[in-house]
Amino acid sequence: MTSKDQFRVTVLCEDKSHFHLVTGYLKTLGFEARKMTGKIAPLGRGSGEQYVREHFAEFVTAYRQVKHENVILVVITDADKHTYAHRFKTLTDTLTEPLSKEEKIVILIPAKNIETWFCYADNPVECDEKTDYKSQYKNASSSAYGKKYAEDICPNLPTEALSALQEARMEVERVKRLLS
Repeated sequence: MTSKDQFRVTVLCEDKSHFHLVTGYLKTLGFEARKMTGKIAPLGRGSGEQYVREHFAEFVTAYRQVKHENVILVVITDADKHTYAHRFKTLTDTLTEPLSKEEKIVILIPAKNIETWFCYADNPVECDEKTDYKSQYKNASSSAYGKKYAEDICPNLPTEALSALQEARMEVERVKRLLS
């Protein structure tokens, strides 16, 4: 088994909030911050979702060229007004070769958006995937939420949790198995 601190992680994401959620989570699990690179949508150049979608195939191709090395690709983009399945399909439709379950590629799609996951961390009973919680979490500490998910929420995620969180947990668990 390769130690987690031996892995390089690339995070393709919509914004810094997404990046810090992922890195907060990974640092809590033992990954080294200095080996994490963020590819974040530039401000003022279209939507973050569009940036992730348009660069997804490029990053998967780059991952596949070095997949024999200790590398992980994490992609995180909001579902927005779509479903998890729809957003996942819009990403994977850009590929010439389908994703393999043996690839260390994690796709996270918060529905409705990342703020939904912040809300769930604070109050799972009052949270749903249709309401927009953006205004309530403008100044949220994404890194702290990442840590909370790694330490408390993901290990004990109930079956009635938000569907996008269930999908995320399955993605993370699949890749964790590949690392052992």
